[in-house]
Amino acid sequence: TADGAFTNSARMWFSQLVAKAIASNSVTTVRDTVAPTVNIPVPPNVTATSDTTPSFVFTVVDAGAVATECRIDGNPFAPCTSPFTAAVPLTNGSHVVAVRASDAAGN
Repeated sequence: TADGAFTNSARMWFSQLVAKAIASNSVTTVRDTVAPTVNIPVPPNVTATSDTTPSFVFTVVDAGAVATECRIDGNPFAPCTSPFTAAVPLTNGSHVVAVRASDAAGN
C-alpha cells in the first residue's frame, strides 16, 4: 500500500523422471502514486508589461522524468519547457498561463 520499489520473483517446481526446480529472474516493480509538483514563481513587484511575447518560468519537482505541457488562456495544452513563451503574440489584457506535468507512472 506504500510507494516504493518491490522485488518480485517466482519459483516453479515440476517433476517427470527427474525432479527439477527453476528460479526466475528477479524483477523490480516501482509503485508511484505521487504526482509531480509544478511551481510557477511570481517575481516581486509584478507589473503589467508591454511585451507581447513574455516568457514564463516554471520548475517541476519529481524524482523521475516528467513531460510538461503549457497553455495560455483556454488553448489546448502543448509540450513545453521552461521558460515557456507563447507561440503567437498576446493581445492586450489579462491572460492565464497553465502548466501541467506527468510522470512515467501517469501521475
